[in-house]
Amino acid sequence: YDLKALHDVKYRHLSNAVIQDAVNEESRSHDPKTVKCMVGLLSASLKMYYPEFVVRVSYAQKAKAERYVPTDAEIKMLMKHIEGTDIERPVLLAACGSLRRSEIAPLLDTDITDFGVTITKAMVQDENKEWVIKGTKSAAGTRFSPLPPEVIKKLKACEGRITDLNPNQIYKRFKKALRECMI
Repeated sequence: YDLKALHDVKYRHLSNAVIQDAVNEESRSHDPKTVKCMVGLLSASLKMYYPEFVVRVSYAQKAKAERYVPTDAEIKMLMKHIEGTDIERPVLLAACGSLRRSEIAPLLDTDITDFGVTITKAMVQDENKEWVIKGTKSAAGTRFSPLPPEVIKKLKACEGRITDLNPNQIYKRFKKALRECMI
């Protein structure tokens, strides 16, 4: 039922102005990507059955998501709350090294140097929803991230994997810690 305003319009009465009105209407309740998909389907259909007509419309700009930036006091409260837990090292790597959860999960103690961490792999789900470790997607994904000495010290205290958590568990435990700290 997409582009509802066009459902009863005959193709010979179709114009870009009419389509634009329908796009504007759909933009009130759908995000721009969804509306573009709607118009893409319409355009493909028209190209096949009414090839002389070319759809030309503009789309609403996607609203930029507002991000919450925690205060220093909130960060200190969170770090104190997770100290010594299984989520501490993943949070330190994400916060200080800008690592993604998929990059944190497969890290080994051998990936930690005296100056930071070498990222060469990621933990992802395969087609059977099993967690597997793969190389990074691109050459840019393989990189070195410097870390503060106090973070390196905590990471070097590990043997083997830095965390036993998979990426989903990292996310869930982090969200739980935030809730517990009321952040």
